[in-house]
Amino acid sequence: MQFIYRFWVSKEKYLWCCFLQVRSKLPHLKAIVQYSKRLTDCKADGVSIFEWRHFLQLGRGVSEEVLKKRTDMLAPNKCCSIIYTSGTTGKPKGVMLSHDNLTWMCHRILEESTFNTGSEHIISYLPLSHIATQLVDVFTIMACAGTCWFAQPDAFKGSLLQTMKEIRPTIFFGVPR
Repeated sequence: MQFIYRFWVSKEKYLWCCFLQVRSKLPHLKAIVQYSKRLTDCKADGVSIFEWRHFLQLGRGVSEEVLKKRTDMLAPNKCCSIIYTSGTTGKPKGVMLSHDNLTWMCHRILEESTFNTGSEHIISYLPLSHIATQLVDVFTIMACAGTCWFAQPDAFKGSLLQTMKEIRPTIFFGVPR
């Protein structure tokens, strides 16, 4: 089963049009998971569009046996995440990152940083389509048993400061602009 996830990407309609152009090359795609209701009016044959909170509810009734079967299918060299290049040398391209690649990177980050197991809190506010955000906000925080809080989609328009006051993150990750 293939999934596309997106949390907060500008130009949703443009991206939807791009998706429709390659839809025929994704015969196993079953669902698109999004942070909000931005694409709910878009349609593609055989593809469900879920808002994140509704997507999470789908797993509530899954048995331990089914979960074990799924986790047993994971392998170090299998694709764990797909990120997209910025397209500076042409069209953006999808890059498949394996489980062992991401695991190794998490361990390197933890070895070179001062993350404290079980006590870290981070606010994820950058696009998850970027590998740095996925590595720090999601994978490394999971590896150190921390907590990741997702900022509101309007974080760059002013709500991030309020979120920071409420959450009081112990780690704040940023990239140069």
